[in-house]
Order: sequence, then C-alpha cells, then structure tokens
Amino acid sequence: MGDPVSTAATGVAVAIGKEITTTASKGIGQTVNDMWYVVFGSKWDEKRQKKELEVANNVEKFKEEIANKSNQIPDENRIEPDIDIIGSTLDAARFRINKDEIRDMFSNLIASAMDSSKADDIHPSFSEMIKMLSPLDAQNLYYLYQIGANGTISTVRLHYPNGSYTEQYSNVFLDNPEVQDVSIISPSIDNLIRLKLVNVFYDRQRSKDELYDKHQNHV
Repeated sequence: MGDPVSTAATGVAVAIGKEITTTASKGIGQTVNDMWYVVFGSKWDEKRQKKELEVANNVEKFKEEIANKSNQIPDENRIEPDIDIIGSTLDAARFRINKDEIRDMFSNLIASAMDSSKADDIHPSFSEMIKMLSPLDAQNLYYLYQIGANGTISTVRLHYPNGSYTEQYSNVFLDNPEVQDVSIISPSIDNLIRLKLVNVFYDRQRSKDELYDKHQNHV
C-alpha cells in the first residue's frame, strides 16, 4: 500500500504539470492567433469581402433572371409555383449560381414552375440533376437540343486487317462549337448519359454519312 503523503504529492505534481501544459498551450495558441491576424488578417478580410460581393452579385443576377423570365409568362398562365419545386431548386442552387450556364438552368426551372403550361412537367428531382451538371454539361445539353435529329455522338475505332479493332474514343460529340477537345467532351457526355438526360445507341447509325465527316476529320 502506498504512502498517503507520497500519493498526495504525486497527485499534486501531476495536477501542476497539467496546469502548466494547458497554460502554455493556451499561450502559444493565442500568440499564433494574434500574429496570424497581424500578418494575414487584413488580407484575408479583403478576400472575404470580395467573395461576399461576388456572391451578392450572383444572387442579384439570379433574382433578375427569374424576374425577367417570369415577366414573359402570359398572364393567363401565371400561377403560384409549387413550394416543393421552389424550395428544392433554391437549395440546390445555393453554391452553383456562380456559373452562368447552371444559373440559367435553375432560373428556367423556377420560371417554368410559375407557368401553368409547363408546371405539370416539372419534378422536384430536376433541381438535383442540374446541381450535378458542369457548365460544359449544360452547353452540350443545349447544343444537343438545338441540333435535334442531326446530332451525332460517336465512338472512334481503329480497325485492323484481321478484323479486330481498338476503340480510341467513345462518346465523341463535336457539335459544341465552344469546346472541341475530345478528352473533356467524352466525360461530359458520360455524365449526361449517367443522369439519363441523353440516350446513346452505338448499334445505330445516321443515314447521312456526311454527319460523321467532322468526326473523321477531327480525329
């Protein structure tokens, strides 16, 4: 059995040690914190203020776009939108409205929810789909819609005399005039397919061979 006096002394020593360590840690933490503000504080505040202004500017653009599009709805079609649609759309848009293409899609969705001729075709999941799009995805989706039946998404294969082949590229879409780099176009089309926004059938071919000329010339 240990000596009560020794045990007590040990306990006091441990307590004092903990107190010294804690005090030192607090002192170091406060010093670093103080110096961080002296060295970086004003710069970081400036960056934060710029970011806040940028966010505020994008929010204002978003509101203006919604207002402009809703003003184009005929009076007889104007309705109060479903709160589920508006709530899910605004929530999904919070961190994406800095991208023009994505902000435009969100504002279109909200305006459509205010139009009785379109509201029934809108599902709350649409906002989540938009949230998962990149600006390039939005561009490609737009051009696919504009081109319609003449749009082509292809796979490029190198065929050998023995009948075998090597697939060089898949999901090649060259009707986006803003981006022609297959290495970034292909993942974008992959994402559109994954979200079931685009269907691609490689067992089918357009009857007009000239639609594929750009693919051969590009590759």
